[in-house]
Amino acid sequence: MKRVMLLIGTHLAIMLVLGIVTTLTGANRFFTGAGLDLGKPLLFAAIMGFGGSFLSLWMSKEIAKWSTGARVIDAPRNSTEFWRVDTVRRFSAKAGLPMPALSATSWTRSCARATNSPMAPASAT
Repeated sequence: MKRVMLLIGTHLAIMLVLGIVTTLTGANRFFTGAGLDLGKPLLFAAIMGFGGSFLSLWMSKEIAKWSTGARVIDAPRNSTEFWRVDTVRRFSAKAGLPMPALSATSWTRSCARATNSPMAPASAT
C-alpha cells in the first residue's frame, strides 16, 4: 500500500509542476489562444501515466524474479541460505519490520566472490 501511495503522490506532484510551469511560462495562454484546452491533454497524460505506472508496479516483482532466474527461499537449502534468512530475520525484527521475501539466484556466489563478502567460499580470496 505504501508503494501505491508513493506512486500516486509522485504523479500528482508531477501534474502540479506541469500546471505551474505552463502557467509561469505563459504556455497555457498559447494553448488557449490556439483553441486548445490544456486540461484535456493533461487529463489524458495523467490517465496514461497512472495506468502505465500501475501496470509496471504490478508486474515488477515477477519480472525481476523471472529475468534473474531467482527462486524465493521458503526453506533454506544450505548453510548460506540459512545464514542469509537468519540475518535478514534478525535485522527486520530489530527494526520492527515484517520479514521480507528473500530469493536466491545461481550467480549469488559470483557476486559474493567479487565483493569479497563473507558469503564467498574460502578458496576465493
